[in-house]
This record gives sequence, structure tokens and C-alpha cells, in this order.
Amino acid sequence: MNKNQIKQLDDKTISLIAAGEVVESPASIVKELIENSIDAKATSIVLEIRDGGKSYIRVTDDGFGIDEADVELAFKRHTTSKITSFTDFCNLYTNGFRGEALASIAAVSRVSITTKTKEAFLGTSLIITGGIIEKKEKVGAKDGTTIIIEDLLYNTPARKNFLKSNQAETSKINDIVERLALINNSVKFKYINNNKVMLTTASNLTFSESMNNIYNNAYDKSIKELPIEYLGDYGIEGFLGDNSIMSHNRKNQYIFVNKRVVKSKLITSVVEEAYSQFITINRFPIFLINLNVDPALIDVNIHPNKLEVKFSNENKLKDTLFNYIKSKLSESIMIPKSNLSSKYDKVKKDEPQNINFDLFINETNLFSQDAVKKPDSNNYTLDSMPTNDKSHALENFIINTKPNAENNLFINENPNNNYDLSSKPSYNKTNLNTTSNSNHQFNYKDLSVIGVFINSYIITQYNEALYVIDQHAAHERILYEKYLNSYKNDKISSQNLLIPISINISFDVSVYIHDIIDLLNDYGFNAEPFSQESLVIRAIPNIFNQNEAINLANELINNFSKQIYLSDELKEKIASKACRSAIKANDKLLSLEISQILSDLDSCENKYSCPHGRPITIELSKYELEKMFKRIV
Repeated sequence: MNKNQIKQLDDKTISLIAAGEVVESPASIVKELIENSIDAKATSIVLEIRDGGKSYIRVTDDGFGIDEADVELAFKRHTTSKITSFTDFCNLYTNGFRGEALASIAAVSRVSITTKTKEAFLGTSLIITGGIIEKKEKVGAKDGTTIIIEDLLYNTPARKNFLKSNQAETSKINDIVERLALINNSVKFKYINNNKVMLTTASNLTFSESMNNIYNNAYDKSIKELPIEYLGDYGIEGFLGDNSIMSHNRKNQYIFVNKRVVKSKLITSVVEEAYSQFITINRFPIFLINLNVDPALIDVNIHPNKLEVKFSNENKLKDTLFNYIKSKLSESIMIPKSNLSSKYDKVKKDEPQNINFDLFINETNLFSQDAVKKPDSNNYTLDSMPTNDKSHALENFIINTKPNAENNLFINENPNNNYDLSSKPSYNKTNLNTTSNSNHQFNYKDLSVIGVFINSYIITQYNEALYVIDQHAAHERILYEKYLNSYKNDKISSQNLLIPISINISFDVSVYIHDIIDLLNDYGFNAEPFSQESLVIRAIPNIFNQNEAINLANELINNFSKQIYLSDELKEKIASKACRSAIKANDKLLSLEISQILSDLDSCENKYSCPHGRPITIELSKYELEKMFKRIV
């Protein structure tokens, strides 16, 4: 026979190939079995594994169970109770629907199942090895289903060799159990690993309560519950973590669609962009988002593992979700709380407790009194402020931002500075501002100034807490928002070029040259058409030097066809300028200057972090102090 001749594969080979798509690891089996229990309306689910799930997986639930006549059919390929035709996808709310999981699992393991419906007097037991039914009988059983998977991949040793260590496979199972327990917070879960109870959850908890149930209240004061809210086609619910619990990775980001566990780069990028003003580089927010959406507007049939989903209108979803998350974050007080006392709690009793007092006391004095000295007389004016190089920036800022003054926010600047830009998801001009101005839960004007520490940190008090303010980050935020407001209100100042600059436009966007010119003018340029495929720039935004401005113009033009208007790149440039113009650490401030900063912060839309995401203010509570001084245990 010709070795290249097309031939029909036998059923066993077909089953093993199909199993490879569904059974990627023990964690994928755990996911499929627990989701089957959830679809069966179980209120209690028990999972037990051994050796990372390689040798033993057991899932027991109190769900509907399977009729005796259907038990064997359930282990055949493409058999399911979830849909009857392809049109049912428009009304699909269950986790399962493909009818492949049980058949695939049975093809590569030894399976035993005991199941009973509420109406049946006896249950049904079935034993399957490598997809072959070995035994079926009636047995006494409780309502619900227990399924046991043993010797995973025993008949495909080559694939078994690709499984990771027991610890690594257990870690993947831990993650999927955690996600399923969080989103199905009306179900009680119990998880046992090698005879040790790893997790138990209560039922009917909120998402934030479920999170704290799983993590022993580690996030109790740091996550904000989001009751379901319907915005157009989307119902959004979950929780948001504040900037006290930023993570080094995305492990604690939980995304669901109609309570289905999914991976979505779209949702991840949108939520992280909404958080970007509050977090620093290489840190990631902790959140849970569940989108409730009409099944007709999504496609869940992308991959056998069912972790992917496509949305019919991605741009609409991005705008809706971004503005929603942004508004919810603006309602929160995003001031990180000091957790210094935990360091002392962890010191072993038999070890010397070497407390680093450098945190509190410098070489001379705790607070620099001359840095916060009062005016010498009632005739003190802004003109009498020190004009040395370090404080000159703030002096000019305060003077130049008085009503009816000519505002030039960025002073003492080297026009030849270069800046590194980072690429982030971009949104339209109306979304450039940081947060809603409706947040009045925390006001800097209510703080009592105690002093300044090492001429860098303003120490204040309110009620029973200390608030430490980074003067550089605070002024950076003030300058940054001043320019953004000018941009939003189309009041960007421009500077004329002595010699106009011509820029060529590629053929594919040349037909939109007038739209491109309008866009450039929005960003503070003065551009005019020069030919069919070129334009001339006669003025640039005064915040940038010529090279920076031309680079920005080219970026805007090159991305025009993608409808990406580089809001984030622009913000990075502004942030860099604000950083260089703001008062610095070690700059001595007078009391009037401090008052001005606190007043201006209250006018900012985001008063909790600098443009790069670093916190402006840190809170140190009375409780934390008393724990450190051992007044309380």
C-alpha cells in the first residue's frame, strides 16, 4: 500500500487524539469535572487529589445526577445535555457544551462513576478503562455524582512524560479551584490534597468575602466590592483591590464571562489601563471582574479548553469597562496603608529585635523646623519666597498659576532632554483625565501639618493617623494635571518655528490628510497641507522641544489608520516634563508653599499618585504605631 495513501483512522486513535485537546493536564480534568458539577446545580462540591492529580482525582457533588439510561451515553463523544443544535449557543449559560470532556478523560485513564438522581431509588455505578466499559451495576448512593479518575495517561506514556512535577501540577489545580470557588460563591467547596484539607469555603458570600475566605482575610481592608451594575449590553460585578496590594504578577487577576473562567487580554489590558495612574511599573492590580452578557453577543466555541471568548463589539466593551473601572477607582481612597508592624510581629521571640530607627530619626532632628518656619510678618508675600535653584520651580508655579496670569507650567527646563516612552493601550481624548472629580472622601485641606522630614516628606495628621506626603510626587501630579486640563480644553500653548518642517504622509492615509491635520492641531500643533502626500508644521506644543514634537507628530500620523491617538504616549511625555519641573527631594519648603501644595492636591482629579503611578501619600495608623511600640499585641 502506498504510504501516502489517505486512510481512515480507527476509533481508538481518534479518541486519543481528541483527548489530547481536552486533557492538557490534571488541572484541565479538575476544571471539566467541577464545571459539570456546577452545571448540575450542585450546592456542595468536594475535590480530592493525590500526586498532583496524576494518580487520583475525585469529585463529589450533590447535583442533579445522571439517569441510569444516560450514564453510558455520557462517556461517548459529542454527547451533552447542554445543547441540541448550534443555535442554542445564542442562549448558552452553562460551562460545558461540547460533549467531549468525559469521553476524552475516559480514553486516557481509569474512570469510575457513581451517580443518582433525586427521583431514582438506586444509583448507577460504571467502571471504564481506556474508554472501554468494564462494569455497570445498580448501587445504593446519595443524590448527586461521584467520579474518580485514576492512572491518568497510563496508556499514553509519551504524553505522561510531559507532565510536570507533582508540586507544579498541584499548583495549577490550586489556581483553578480558587477561581471556580471565587466565582461560584453560592457553592460550598472542600479541597483535599494528599489527605490534607487545603480549602473549605462557605456559601452565599460576596466576591470580596469569598476572596478573604480563601486568603484568611489577608485582603479584608484592601478590596472594594462591586455589586452588579448594568451598563448597556454588559452587567459588571466583582471586586477591585486598592494600591496597597499590588502584585508582582497577574496571578490574582480573575476574569469571568457569565461566570465562565476565561483568559482575556482585552479585559486585562483595559482594567490595567484604568489602574495605571495608581500603580508603578512592573506591578499589577488585584481584581475580579465578571461580565454578564447576552450569549448571542459572544463566541465561546473558540478552543476545546473553553478558556477563550470573543466579543461581538470589542470597542464598545473596552469603552464601557474602562470608564466603569475608572469611575469606581475614583470613589476609593487610594492611599496605601503602612504595614510596618507586621515586620515586628514576624520576629522570632528568641531572636534580638533589631529595630531600624533610621525610619523615624535622622542625624539631627526628626523634623526640620526651619523648613516649616512661619512668615516673619503679616506682610509676607509670594515675592518673598526663596529664589534658590531648588525652590525656584515652585515659586514660579505658584505665582504663574494665579488667576489671569500667563501660565507657563514647565520652567527651568533643558529643551534638549530626551524621554523614554512606554507603549500602553490608548483611549480617546475624553478619557485623558485621570479620575472623576466627584471624589471627596479624603481632603488634604483637613490635614494638620506637623513638619517636614529630611526636606522631602510632609508629615501631617488627621484623626488617629499620620499621613506622609512625598512633596516631589505631589507637585508632579499638580503640574501634570494642569497641562492635561489645558489639552482637554483646547488651550495648549504653541510656539512658532523659525523654519517650518515638512512631513511626508504614506499613500494609504494621504486621502485623510485634512483629518490628520485636525488631529495634530488638537495636540497643539499648527499644521497645514503642503501637497497631496505631505504637510507642513509651523508651530509645535510649547511643552516639547522640536525633536520631541516631530516624533510625536510622526507617531500620530503613523497610527492614524489604527484609530490609536497615543494618549498614553502623550501622557508619558507630559509626565516626564512634570517630573523634571516639580520640586525635588531636599528642597526646603515654607509653610505657605506646603499649604499651596495641599490645596492644589485637593483640586486634582487624582490626588493619590504621581503620573508614573507612585503613591503621593502613605497612611500610618495609630494601631500600627501602637503595635510597633508593643502597646497592643
